[in-house]
Amino acid sequence: MQVGGIPLDMSQLPATKIFVMKGVGDHPDDDAQLSRYHSYTPMWNITRTKVGGAGPGDGLVPASGA
Repeated sequence: MQVGGIPLDMSQLPATKIFVMKGVGDHPDDDAQLSRYHSYTPMWNITRTKVGGAGPGDGLVPASGA
């Protein structure tokens, strides 16, 4: 991970857990209406083996996803 182009040593942030979620976005044709984002599911395979990465046992999202 980098912050402002400078590598960040995740061991300096031991309580930080990073995770990625995939969701669905509905975008109305009418620009006056807001988009709706929903149906998020965690993508543990992306983060669980990385330094600072979260896994399903970290309790960050409900077992059903989000």
